[in-house]
Amino acid sequence: MNGSSVSNFVYQVGNGNGDHAIWTSPENDRNSGTRTVYSTSNGASDIAAEYAAALALNYINFKNDEDLKYAKALYDFSVKYNSIATDGCSEFYKSTSLDDDQSWAAGWLYLATNDSYYKDQCVSKRPEAYWFNNWDNVAVGANCVYGYVTGDWSKALSFLRGECHGDSYKLPNEWGSARHNVELQFNALVVSRHANYDLSSWAKGQMDYIIGNKGVGNAPARCFVVGFTDNSVKYPHHRGASGFTNMDEFNNSNGAYSSSGHTLTGALVGGPTDTNGSYVDSVKDYQANEVALDYNAGLVGAAAGLYALYGTGSVDPVESIPEVKNGIAAPDPEPIRTTVSTASTPVVTTTTAASDIEVTPDVNKITINKTHSSNEQWETWYWHELGVKSTDKVTKVEVAISGINGSVGQWQGAFGTTSDVGNWIQTDNLTYNFDNSGIVTWEVSPADSAVINYNSGELRFGTWYCSGGDFMIDSITIYKESEVAVTTTTSTINTTTTTTSTKPATTTTTTSSTKPTTTTTTTSSTKPTTTTTTTTSTKPATTTTSTTAPVADTTTTLTYPQPIKGDVNNDGRIEIADLVSMQFYLLGRNKLTAEEEILADINDDNRVDVYDLVLLRQLLLKNK
Repeated sequence: MNGSSVSNFVYQVGNGNGDHAIWTSPENDRNSGTRTVYSTSNGASDIAAEYAAALALNYINFKNDEDLKYAKALYDFSVKYNSIATDGCSEFYKSTSLDDDQSWAAGWLYLATNDSYYKDQCVSKRPEAYWFNNWDNVAVGANCVYGYVTGDWSKALSFLRGECHGDSYKLPNEWGSARHNVELQFNALVVSRHANYDLSSWAKGQMDYIIGNKGVGNAPARCFVVGFTDNSVKYPHHRGASGFTNMDEFNNSNGAYSSSGHTLTGALVGGPTDTNGSYVDSVKDYQANEVALDYNAGLVGAAAGLYALYGTGSVDPVESIPEVKNGIAAPDPEPIRTTVSTASTPVVTTTTAASDIEVTPDVNKITINKTHSSNEQWETWYWHELGVKSTDKVTKVEVAISGINGSVGQWQGAFGTTSDVGNWIQTDNLTYNFDNSGIVTWEVSPADSAVINYNSGELRFGTWYCSGGDFMIDSITIYKESEVAVTTTTSTINTTTTTTSTKPATTTTTTSSTKPTTTTTTTSSTKPTTTTTTTTSTKPATTTTSTTAPVADTTTTLTYPQPIKGDVNNDGRIEIADLVSMQFYLLGRNKLTAEEEILADINDDNRVDVYDLVLLRQLLLKNK
């Protein structure tokens, strides 16, 4: 980019012919043909528009100004040249349209900027929906974003009503049918939220086929998401996961992976090739077993929509998924014995005083059906205007609303705010049913409260839908805690960790049992305490033993270095599992032991908070 304009646009890295000519993992790929770079100074408008849409959406979610800058520049580049990319992609991913990509991008740019230019572009370029969202065609998506922009959801609904019906498995095409199916589910759930027509039960029934709750046609129930359930498919067409190192190994296989293969957890395969459920779980079958990013994009979108509606299932931490290779989970880390000494030390901590603020904002009545439910608009106030100070931490926000012409009815929306660490904070969608009045509540988590930008940040109150029509905001009540520094006495904990060697070995040892074995453990607190445990062996006096089991004796004791800050689970290394543990602790979903809290307190301020989380992220990036 040059300023705010695009001078050269890289739209593809890789060559289809070169890629298909080899079969090995990407990290071992030495074929330069698979790394060809394609760029243009006056074309690829379809792909530039898709980039612009993605960046505009990212700006809407996270408010990164640079995302919006690039989104605008790429959209200008797209409409300036209006030329579809052909070089490098015509044989494999040929584009057949342009208006769908540009209307899609313009709609998100309008929602990001409220600039009428983008609204006009979205409307004028809107395509008729005729096929399902995929890498080439986003006409259904463009009609959905058109609904957000104009409030007219009939265009998208008209197409979806013609497709989303019946109880049998929806098979739009024999190639990658599951991909099309979940994309259709996602679109149906979006439209159901805004149009006066419910397709959510149809989407739920289709997802039952995808995740193996129901069998397609005459076939047994089979989950088409790898590693998700006991009846999941196992051998997707994926060279990195297969374990094969060359094309001969791939061609000579029986469809299963090599002994070096691994489970591609979470990948959606192509799925059934007909309505009878025909499917063979083979790495060689690229039609039914291929995986791709656009496959999983639809799966995640549909799953998120169904979870928001039905609340079934769970969102599991990444660390709960085992590192799987050849079907065997990685071994547990070596056992650790820990000796802890405590000493009382005066330190400066903080105490909090709770209070609340009630504000009656100077607002006019809000026309929900015309303004908010069509565009998902926000009402916005600066935190400092509401009386919140930089030293406060908000714990709860209540917005009292009342209907202007009677019942409020069903209300749907969300709260949002800006933060100090660059990310946009937004609640999950909230739903209430009120008579003439009611209170919409945001319970602010400690992790979010700690990073809200109270100086120049905003509190936002969004309404997506209100069945009763117009309503007024009567008051806002903010519950907060103010911090006061005080000197207290707390305990600092020094942790010394030792372990015994547990590496497998074949060892011959001679043990004399004529003397008892003595183990001494010393714990230092106010006074040194020595505990002696005596155990007498009952084995014969002299025993010679050959074993391949882990060996532990007094001659092989190893002393590890002192624990390191950031290694929350104290396993000797800083990794993503430590980040997950700290995040779940801050969200109140798990607890840390006293030793783990010491290791999680990276900045040594005697508490574990979001600032430690930021420092841990920096450590992980540094160690990559």
